[in-house]
Amino acid sequence: MDNITIGWVAAGLGLIAGIFTAVKTIDAPFKKQRDMTTKNDAEIKALSVALKEQQEMSKVILSTLNAMVNHMIDGNGIEDLKKVRNELQKAVIEK
Repeated sequence: MDNITIGWVAAGLGLIAGIFTAVKTIDAPFKKQRDMTTKNDAEIKALSVALKEQQEMSKVILSTLNAMVNHMIDGNGIEDLKKVRNELQKAVIEK
């Protein structure tokens, strides 16, 4: 090979390396954004699960308060209190 061919090969390799570096530099912010979006999606899913658990626990607590208030008002409803107690124990044990 002569010097001109070697020069063209070197220039071609340099051009390819330059294009690769440019694409990598241009893609870096997009990759960072994709990674951040993936992380945020996972956090949103975790928060959604936690919110659902909180809502279920709030429902059990409000049911318990309702049964207690009804019992305090009329003195009856022992069976309702036992039922709510079992639900409350189940909810506490599962958490």
